[in-house]
Amino acid sequence: MPQKRRLNIMLKYFLLFGLGLNTISSALANTTSDKNKKKKSVSTLTVKAQEIFDEYSYPARIYAHKQSIVLSDIEGRIEKLLVVLGQKVEKGNALAILKHTDPVYQYKNVKMLAPISGYITKINYSEGMKLARGDKLAEVADLSELKATIEVPVGETKFIKVGQKGEFTFSSNLQGKDVKAVVGTVVGISPIIDWATGTATAEIAIDKSLGHKIALPAPGSYGLYHIRSNLHQAIQIPLQAVGYKGQKAMIGVVVGSKYLRKEISLGDKRDEMVEITSGIKDGEVVVTRASGYVADQEEVEIQ
Repeated sequence: MPQKRRLNIMLKYFLLFGLGLNTISSALANTTSDKNKKKKSVSTLTVKAQEIFDEYSYPARIYAHKQSIVLSDIEGRIEKLLVVLGQKVEKGNALAILKHTDPVYQYKNVKMLAPISGYITKINYSEGMKLARGDKLAEVADLSELKATIEVPVGETKFIKVGQKGEFTFSSNLQGKDVKAVVGTVVGISPIIDWATGTATAEIAIDKSLGHKIALPAPGSYGLYHIRSNLHQAIQIPLQAVGYKGQKAMIGVVVGSKYLRKEISLGDKRDEMVEITSGIKDGEVVVTRASGYVADQEEVEIQ
């Protein structure tokens, strides 16, 4: 074989050998680089179905369920008032003595009696004053049974049902840490919407059977009535955990150590949370935050 041809063949072998070594070195370098590459860290939340509800709050006016106005049934002058404001009376107790001003009745004295048991909440006349027939002498209220009224916007009346229970809160410090909440039950709701306010009136009975450890609010006072509706079991996740691919809502979950993307369906939003109606189940580990962009199937590290 000629010397020149032999040299060319040897040169080709050396070139091929060199290329092979470079390829192997590059592959080894990439493998080492992959091993040394730091995994992205993620924060996660293990989801679980829980009771979810919508809460509605309404200003509530407290009043006594049983109230009575004491009307004068004669024309006369008050000879003597027998009660004072705030005094407790029983049904049939004398409240005042009136003297007829009509001589036909020989100026006879007449007693004005309490129509119900309760407390004197208003006295409109003093001794010596004259009353005509039908004038309001006083008012009596039975404070053992309290109710409240709330005004429900027309769009929310469908959420308020007779028999539902709710809780009251009051601006004054009536309630402490170890005090039971004041509970009220919806006993009625008007079928008519007030055109001026766009609301329907609902009546709440304050539950006195729970052994409240506090003095209940006085009739005439105001508070807030909170009621829960649409109670159901569902999964909620933070809004920040939801991403979008076009019109599709997506989340990231961690299975083993891999990040996987899943399509989900969203329900109602409540504060910073959103209800998931499909695409996720109890026990799945949802990514709520990541240290950077994470590709599907990428290995991650849970913080």
